[in-house]
Amino acid sequence: MSLNLEISDKNNPETNTCFGKNYTSFYQGINKEFKDTFFFEYFIQLIIIALIYFNMGKGKYWKVIFYSSLVGLLGGILEHSTLAYICKISQKENKTRVYTFFIGEFFWIIAEYSIPYLNLLKMETIAEKRGKRIIEWIVYIFFIPFVIARLFDGYDRMMEGVLNTKISEQCHGVAYGSIAIADISCTFGMIHFIKKRVKTNSTNVTTVMSYFMNSSYTILILIDIVSFFYPYYI
Repeated sequence: MSLNLEISDKNNPETNTCFGKNYTSFYQGINKEFKDTFFFEYFIQLIIIALIYFNMGKGKYWKVIFYSSLVGLLGGILEHSTLAYICKISQKENKTRVYTFFIGEFFWIIAEYSIPYLNLLKMETIAEKRGKRIIEWIVYIFFIPFVIARLFDGYDRMMEGVLNTKISEQCHGVAYGSIAIADISCTFGMIHFIKKRVKTNSTNVTTVMSYFMNSSYTILILIDIVSFFYPYYI
């Protein structure tokens, strides 16, 4: 895998950058970009989480959720503001390095890898020390290839001046593969610890299922499953 140091055509539809965008001004570009579904999703998410955090959410868990959502929103603002500028008609033929694409990766790293970390926090109340430590090591170890892939992706985007490159497709595979392994490890860990706890209380299979259905851990498990398949649909 080698980097392409030449600046790519941002108007090419394959780059998913400026194709079909002819903004007459930065202000018009901001209005158009901020209507993007992906960005709007982060905005609505932050509002909902902020309401819960300041009214009901207490402790480290909700603090991590709030700040990771905030970081995700800031990453979205940075990326879409960049597109609003480089996709102006006056910048249409201007090929240049886009440094904010690399800077934005730091925001995405924090926002995306917060889910496995949240799972670790949630497991503190049910996991045995040795089992929790094993899962912690898995999550922390796969954080390394995740970060390397994201930063490598950001550097290539910066150098080529576009969002989608051949390198970015490979980097996304490594990054999302790493986060998927971390998520699935947490999922199986939670299932194991919950099952073990219920067995310790000498309960039957029906009670185990009832515990799962009524437990807040089920929500996290569903989030893990969705996050595992989500990258294949974007």
